[in-house]
Amino acid sequence: ALANAMAQIIISEKLYNKHLLQEQTDLTFLVRTDNGKLLRESDIKKKGSELVLYRWDNKKNKLEIPSQSSLKLHTDPALEGEFKVKTHKGIISVRPVFESLKEQLKEFTPEKASKICGVAPETIRELTKMLVTAKAATNTCTSNFSKFYHGDIIMRSQILTFVLAGHLGKKGDGFSTCSFLVADGSNKMLYELQLTKDLQYEYMFKYGPSFWKTYFERKDLNQATYKYVLDTY
Repeated sequence: ALANAMAQIIISEKLYNKHLLQEQTDLTFLVRTDNGKLLRESDIKKKGSELVLYRWDNKKNKLEIPSQSSLKLHTDPALEGEFKVKTHKGIISVRPVFESLKEQLKEFTPEKASKICGVAPETIRELTKMLVTAKAATNTCTSNFSKFYHGDIIMRSQILTFVLAGHLGKKGDGFSTCSFLVADGSNKMLYELQLTKDLQYEYMFKYGPSFWKTYFERKDLNQATYKYVLDTY
């Protein structure tokens, strides 16, 4: 509820990073208003692909198929609006996923979310402002929400706020759904593993080159050893 309220504020006050949403997310893909499904090439052509989706190009004011090889923008895909398109079964209305998202979040005002999560509306607004104005922001869940039923949905809502605020793909930005640290004693583990005679040479030839590559690139024996243990494990 907290994350959804933050997302609602970012969208309603138009604080989102438009370019990132257009380039890096599926929020521009078109959804049919008659059945709520994504518009596919199979809707447009009788023998069209089920895998090809569409966006609406604001520049040319018509349907476009996103590039299959790069996310780089060469057009201006619509985030908002409703459009008429001709399918092989007739004319239908479509709109971007972003419009559906706005509709779903409409009820998650800070006041209503506060009753669910217990965080004061003013605090929700302040936290949202901090996230939006931050030069960079990251979050690490460790093994927290993953232990809750529907924990993945909780994290998806949190990820949404980070993406809307533009915290993706830059130094210091991002959202880690699960992280783990390098355990002490990994060198000892590797040594004991090498003493296992039936694995010794097999692992040495299979994972040795990767170990030395990591070591020379990182100049860090612990990291190289850790990757070796991870590979062999």
